[in-house]
Formats: sequence, structure tokens, C-alpha cells
Amino acid sequence: MLIIRDEKGITLVESMIAAFLTVAVIVGLMTMQSVSWQSAGKSDSMGRAIGILQTELESLENTIMRGQEPTAKTNEEVSSGSFSYFVTTTQAEVSTNKWLVNVRVTWPRNSRGVSSSMIVTRQMGFNSEDNL
Repeated sequence: MLIIRDEKGITLVESMIAAFLTVAVIVGLMTMQSVSWQSAGKSDSMGRAIGILQTELESLENTIMRGQEPTAKTNEEVSSGSFSYFVTTTQAEVSTNKWLVNVRVTWPRNSRGVSSSMIVTRQMGFNSEDNL
């Protein structure tokens, strides 16, 4: 004689294993959250610093091309939102009408910061004061 047992649903062991796996996945995701927030913060700081760096380079280029001598800056504080950045610029006249411009932007948690340089050449006719 064949006995048919009514086995519907899951057992206690299966449900414990499922609960353990669910907790393990949730804890794994929660530990990655702090790394994600740190990466997002670094990315935001770096993006703002690069924006300030590009603005400073373009400003110095414009100043030189207009025939004015730019002034060097040492740790000049610039604010972007709630962040403070420090801009250091140097200019060296390489030859007649040619300058090497260096800009470094740092912030409190990054002393190396970001830096870039460009060579700017004075062009006649760039502004209305030039006699063509």
C-alpha cells in the first residue's frame, strides 16, 4: 500500500538557510555603502578642484594675451559651495612674449591636489588696445 504524504511548503532548515543567505547579502551591501560614499565625496572634490583649475588657467591666459603681467598666487583661498580650495600659480617668461603658467589647486584633505600648466603666447590684435 502506498502512503501519500502531504509535503507542501518549506522546512525549518530551508527557511533558516534562506534567512542566513539574505542577511549575508544585506550585510555585504551595507559594507560597500561606506566605500561608495567615500568615492562619491572624492569625485565631487576632484571635480570642483578641476573646475577651479581650468578657470584659473583660462583667466591667466586671458590676462597674458591682453598684454598684462599676471600676479603669482600662493595658497589663495577659493570657496566652492561649502568647500575651501587653495590656488597656487606661478608664471615664468620663457622667451619674449611667451610664458609658462603653472597652477596647483589643493584642499584640506588632499595636500597634493591637482595641477596643470600651459604655455601662453602673446598675440597682437587680441584686444582693442593693440595697434594693428
